[in-house]
Amino acid sequence: MASGIGGGHPAAGRRETRILTGCSAVPPEEQGPLRGLRSASPVAGVLPPTPKMAGSVEVRSLRPSRAFDSTTAHSARVYNYWLGGKDNYAADRALGEEVPEAVAIQRRTAQASREFLMRAVRYLVGQADVRQILDLGCGLPSTPNVHEVADETAEGVRVVYLDNDPMVAAHARAELVGTHGSAVAAFLEADVRDPAGMLNDPTLDAVLDLARPVAVLMCELPAFLSECDDPTGIVAEIMGQLAVGSYLALTHATPDFGPWTSARMVAAAARAGVRYTPRPYAQVEALFTGMELVEPGLVSASCWRPNTPHLSQDRAWAYAGVGRVR
Repeated sequence: MASGIGGGHPAAGRRETRILTGCSAVPPEEQGPLRGLRSASPVAGVLPPTPKMAGSVEVRSLRPSRAFDSTTAHSARVYNYWLGGKDNYAADRALGEEVPEAVAIQRRTAQASREFLMRAVRYLVGQADVRQILDLGCGLPSTPNVHEVADETAEGVRVVYLDNDPMVAAHARAELVGTHGSAVAAFLEADVRDPAGMLNDPTLDAVLDLARPVAVLMCELPAFLSECDDPTGIVAEIMGQLAVGSYLALTHATPDFGPWTSARMVAAAARAGVRYTPRPYAQVEALFTGMELVEPGLVSASCWRPNTPHLSQDRAWAYAGVGRVR
């Protein structure tokens, strides 16, 4: 989750967000056959091997690691707790339960965001033919991981995981980095608020070719960027450096389905020293400036091409969407 948190420039002008239709959109009922299938033959999006991929994948940091502190709550570990994981501490669990009426909602939303991420990866690799993934604020490993879902869907996918939390970094180095089937994964310890440094880092350059389309994942990350960080500007700077045909897939917490409870969660996070900024629909939509939204557009995370139909729009208190750089 969103711990790869400096600033970027504001997006230029007001974007027109359009909904992609046609071959780029796959009805939910047609997604099932993609699950667990590998492309039988090469497709246009498959990247050829490159010399810079030879040998082991380097794992380095853009800056020295922050000291690990288990006594202070951290967004990645709270998220892990909501998902039912074990890589969390008393401070994380305390924050996760600080607002009793929100516990079930947050667990449901965390699970819905994670499930959206898996569906989005299957779409991006299996339908949009993207073979490069940049997972920003990747959080603690959680089965299935992005590279595993991608490798089940098609051959030759390259993934760079990025986060700035030392505990996430330790787990990523141990569990994510390396060659998995036909997929290659690397980890970069960096801060997403430094887009230029991140995109020009040798670790990223060794795995991803930014001259070709890249799928950028931001699962809940923007909600942990304050207004002072300028999340819209950060996203615009990152996506502006990528090739036409690149994609952004994100989830973002919102107060729209429960303003009072959401306000209490924000206050609890602030008391614990965690920046948490749920945003309304219009502000989340603005993150897709200059992109075309893939159907069904920006919706509750549980409603983006769900495997189970007829889910309530307010089941997950987070918006989700996939946009294509045009």
